Amino acid sequence: MLRWGAERDVRIVPRSGGHGFAGWSGGDPSSVVVDLSRLRHVGVSGGRAVVGAGAQLIDVYAGLARRGLTLPAGTCPSVGFGGLVLGGGVGPSVRGLGLTCDRLRSARVATATGTLRTIDRASDEDLLWALRGGGGGQFAVLLEARLEPAAVRRSAWFAVSWPWAAAEEALAAWQALVPAADPRLSSTFSLLRGTAPVVRAIGQWLDDDVAALRRAIAPLTRIAGARLSAGAAAHLTNQLRWAGCLGRPLAACHTAGTRPGGRMPRETWAGTSDYLARPLDAAGRRILTARLAARRGGSGAIILDALGGAVRDAGDPGAFPHRDAIVQVQHYAQPGSGGLTGARAWVRGNRRALRGRTTGQAYVNYPDPALPGYRRAYYGASLERLRAVRRRVDPDRRLRFAQDVG
Repeated sequence: MLRWGAERDVRIVPRSGGHGFAGWSGGDPSSVVVDLSRLRHVGVSGGRAVVGAGAQLIDVYAGLARRGLTLPAGTCPSVGFGGLVLGGGVGPSVRGLGLTCDRLRSARVATATGTLRTIDRASDEDLLWALRGGGGGQFAVLLEARLEPAAVRRSAWFAVSWPWAAAEEALAAWQALVPAADPRLSSTFSLLRGTAPVVRAIGQWLDDDVAALRRAIAPLTRIAGARLSAGAAAHLTNQLRWAGCLGRPLAACHTAGTRPGGRMPRETWAGTSDYLARPLDAAGRRILTARLAARRGGSGAIILDALGGAVRDAGDPGAFPHRDAIVQVQHYAQPGSGGLTGARAWVRGNRRALRGRTTGQAYVNYPDPALPGYRRAYYGASLERLRAVRRRVDPDRRLRFAQDVG
């Protein structure tokens, strides 16, 4: 297909899972989608996790857990692995184990003209660097990733909620604590709006010492009205917990229609993202709670993922440019009665309202079609080197990603 496209001047859009706020994985009339979903193998060879680009995340977790291993990755069980790893990979063990892309050691790829290559530090150091967080769909078509797994059999978990009246106090405590905490602790803070506003934090501790976890998060539980649940379990059980699949058969954790038994619905969301280099001040915290409380016509969420730890201290960083951020912020909303236009207006309004308090950068795996200055926002200090790699490996720009490096 890649050779066919090169011969006919047709652009190629690789698709491993089909996730993405922008809906670009369906291609357009001037391009052809290369569906990688059948490349779904998961195994271990020579001490490396071997993962096909089309493997859904729940299968990666389950396949490695049988060997007492894991990879740091996301929470959505039906995300395709290829897009996740190429854009970074933020998830519930990120502070202890790093980004998914930090674990990438080699990759089997097809070039824009259809040549098969194995990419590692010896064969093409610059391309490997670009594949480690530089964004998918523009350097090569990832077929298979080989990554360094981590041995984690059990982990501890927690969930704490507060009354809405304590939301700003809880956020202040969380952002002062977690990004600088013991790296065994990873956590997400959420402001959620459905029928009523909800404020909560969830997290994970990379061993099963629940007492140590409770001590680490004690400042969060001292806030009036805090309600804490905590425990320890097999690490896969906790991965299922964060994926919303606890108690379900693994088959049900796939998107309906993509695998036999899949029951996860395919949903439409509007989304955008940002990063914090320092904690939000009191006015910034008020902005978030006011924006969430004012959401009408559909559900909304403002999600803060703590970074630092292994993200900041990566000894061999790839192209992922947001290492100095302490928090990644997600804004997303379902259309509801307000429609997709209203949902997009709300998430983008959140981002604008925080301007001056955030870095102005954004996560390439949460593409926003209307993001101003998207190249600097997504690719940051890595942009010029990424452009040089792109010019070398795909000079005719056969691979198509709507918000590429240029």
